[in-house]
Amino acid sequence: MNILEGYHLFLLFSIPIAIYEIYLRWVLVERTGLNPWLSILALIPIVNVVFYWKLAFSRWPSPKQESER
Repeated sequence: MNILEGYHLFLLFSIPIAIYEIYLRWVLVERTGLNPWLSILALIPIVNVVFYWKLAFSRWPSPKQESER
């Protein structure tokens, strides 16, 4: 029995990809001023649609506002 057959191979690739996606969302959400922990909720299938909907229509800080802080 091969150790990397079936779901082991799936987990080997999907877990690092999921962690990378969380990191990218974390950075994006921090830039909008929202709570970065929302990026973890985006892994849930229906919640991610609501997450991106809110992200798309929320007010983002302008670059001038960030430099003034």
